[in-house]
Amino acid sequence: VLPPYIENAHLLEILEKKVDKRTADLNRALKETSEKSRIIERQNRILFSLFEISTRFYDTTSIDRLFKVALRHLKSLFPDFRFGIILEGRRSGILESGVFDGMPIEEQKRILSMRIKMNESNINDLMPQDRNIRAKTSWTLIPMRVKGRTIGKMVIKGPDIDEGTHRILSIF
Repeated sequence: VLPPYIENAHLLEILEKKVDKRTADLNRALKETSEKSRIIERQNRILFSLFEISTRFYDTTSIDRLFKVALRHLKSLFPDFRFGIILEGRRSGILESGVFDGMPIEEQKRILSMRIKMNESNINDLMPQDRNIRAKTSWTLIPMRVKGRTIGKMVIKGPDIDEGTHRILSIF
């Protein structure tokens, strides 16, 4: 009488293992799909921001307003960062525009006063570090170039920037 019960128990055990494996596979696939969905949503937000900024480019009469729109979008996409955009005039040493978001006035003044000397490799030496913040703050400078000529700079304060984020910020 016992052999059929033992065989059934063995079959049920095998079936449970298969169900557990398939459940784990489905959970893994669900996690991957969720991650891909977040990436696509972020890419869509970035594209929407770029589209809105480019349409504003044709509608605005003030470069400062255009920069403020761009900074607002950057801030919504990258909430851990603070931004500044500096546009140089056609003649050397002439500031055409300087717009900032989230940086204290003292930092803005220092950036504007050091803008001629400031470049990608020395910005962290020129800008003071926050002593009261636990996380390391770094400064990043992305030159704005047109036809090989540097016309301005985007200054970013926040955590270290990875290559993908740097690429996105460069597009802006």
